[in-house]
Amino acid sequence: MKILKIYLCLLLMLLSFSAKTQVNLDSLWTVWNDETQADTNRLKSLDDIIWLNYINYSPDSAFYFANIQYDFAEKVNNKKWMAKSLNTQGSSLYYMSHYEKSMDCHQKSLKIFKSIGNKKGMASSYGNIGTIYNAQDYYNLAIENFEKSLELINEFGNKQQIGGCYNNIGVAYSGLESHDKAIEYFQKSLEIDEEIGFMIGVGNSLGNIGLIYKKQGKYEMALDYFEKNFKIIQEFENESEPRFESSWMYYLNVADIYFSQGLYENALIFLLKAKEVKQKFTSLDGLEEILELLFIVYEKLGNKEKAFDNQKLYLIIKDSLASMDGIEKEKQRQFHEQYLLEKQADSIKHADEILIQQAQTLANEEQLNSETQRRNGLVVISLLILVSLGLVFTQLKKVRKGKALVDEKQQEITDSINYAKRLQQGILVPFDLVQSWLSESFILFKPKDIVSGDFYWIEKVGDKIYFAVADCTGHGIPGAMVSIICSNSLSNALYEDKITAPAKILDATREIVEKRFVRSTDNIKDGMDISLCCLNIKTKTVSWAGAMNPLWIIKKGSNKIEELKPDRQAIGFVEKPKSFTEHKVKIELNDVLYLFSDGYQDQFGGKKGKKYMKGKMKKFVLSIQDQDMQTQLASFDKEFTTWKGSHEQIDDVCVMGVRIT
Repeated sequence: MKILKIYLCLLLMLLSFSAKTQVNLDSLWTVWNDETQADTNRLKSLDDIIWLNYINYSPDSAFYFANIQYDFAEKVNNKKWMAKSLNTQGSSLYYMSHYEKSMDCHQKSLKIFKSIGNKKGMASSYGNIGTIYNAQDYYNLAIENFEKSLELINEFGNKQQIGGCYNNIGVAYSGLESHDKAIEYFQKSLEIDEEIGFMIGVGNSLGNIGLIYKKQGKYEMALDYFEKNFKIIQEFENESEPRFESSWMYYLNVADIYFSQGLYENALIFLLKAKEVKQKFTSLDGLEEILELLFIVYEKLGNKEKAFDNQKLYLIIKDSLASMDGIEKEKQRQFHEQYLLEKQADSIKHADEILIQQAQTLANEEQLNSETQRRNGLVVISLLILVSLGLVFTQLKKVRKGKALVDEKQQEITDSINYAKRLQQGILVPFDLVQSWLSESFILFKPKDIVSGDFYWIEKVGDKIYFAVADCTGHGIPGAMVSIICSNSLSNALYEDKITAPAKILDATREIVEKRFVRSTDNIKDGMDISLCCLNIKTKTVSWAGAMNPLWIIKKGSNKIEELKPDRQAIGFVEKPKSFTEHKVKIELNDVLYLFSDGYQDQFGGKKGKKYMKGKMKKFVLSIQDQDMQTQLASFDKEFTTWKGSHEQIDDVCVMGVRIT
């Protein structure tokens, strides 16, 4: 049986945005599109559109409009609205579980708010940062940021926000299992909300206190608080206000208490009430937990038929929830569009086939006997791939709604992409060559589609071995096109510009990539995240630099991971670029280095269909650190496959491990 979660309430994502009244969306769009309106009016109207219509229901759309909002605020040099736009971007990313990117937005927002002395904005940013830390189980950091937010809020005295902040500190303490501290802050929140008559906050605090007592086994006290919470729920809840549809949580929590006491008949009564509420509101959220406990209770009561029926429905709902994931739906849409292709001119098809055959012949027949020949060959192949992929990408763009599926054309494109896969593999260093340079190493390389936006890069110059894992914008054909540009840019920096320091290589690569993209009239902001190492095999030192992606080091005999933090800027267009930071580390025999893209830890899976996450990945790496590197490769692959289960792979995956020998 699942353990019920404590409710989080009044997330400070909304701290700087008080509850917005319902406004006609058409009129808001009219204001935004009216260039005669004051800039602040236009920005506010778009803000209302995002928070009323998108943030909770379509966070990816909210993020898109928040980017437009930021660009406009930047154009008119309105720093306050630039910071607010970043806040909205960060909130959108939070709701999509992109915690690191969300954190980056809120830290940027905080920096701007500080620069203009906007304390309300600073309080919002600290609260948002605390919320993200809380979601990642970094409870002490969450409390630290919530307290900074609270200190600022106290200066301008918004009691509703003070109550919300107390509540969130209580939630963080509950995560630390500090039950007395959690109740202390929930009580503070309760007192303030009662004083100002904010009954939703009162209900949340009562419910959270009840959950703490339930976790402590103080069932009578828990039931008392749940009952008080339920009375407030009833005041607000009605069929026309489904956002207050939360009585099912009361019924489920009470049922869970009775179940824990072995009072299965009582538990059944409340579970059936919870199920009735969920079915009335046709909402799947929470129904999975209700059905899971129902089939266990029926089993305890000896009603095997009812137990089986609820277990079957539980499994159906569980699968439905997984398939309804926002990311999954977007991937399905993209996949569906690939089939809606028109008949293309035979000449394009013929030119495509000839070009790919020529490139394949070159890849097969050229025997690159020296490093110079190999590099020259890679450049030629890369150019051919770019042209080939460009033609294929153009074909994929030729989509019209309402057209029937064109199986023949889809097969042609699939064949072309398969050719492209072979050619992309041609620009990756063969693994037998990798092992000749790094004898104890592995590379887990799992593209989401046939071709990949992730790639690994390795070169040897004298006593130095350069190796990297990079993650380019997108995946599939667009990602592969960007990866080719970035891979060649790294090689150009190393061989043509004779740059040897990793940080300087990244600086030069950024300049090359930016120059390539700046030629476009579409203001392309694609680029690359990367973790780049230089191993000096003579001095046994590692020089490292990272753009968004870290380096993990496990020292021989240690049970801890040393993490080198990357610079929070990508390779590509950056508004205010800074030089990358060089890190130097002394290493010893049997130390292990890990480089990776974000695809592994971002994968959805497990029983609850959640992200794997960075913390779980760290624990897994520590559990297999003593295995030889090829066994580690198999372990990484098995762990990923098991976690993913029936879920679709959502991104390219690349993990490299190197043991110092």
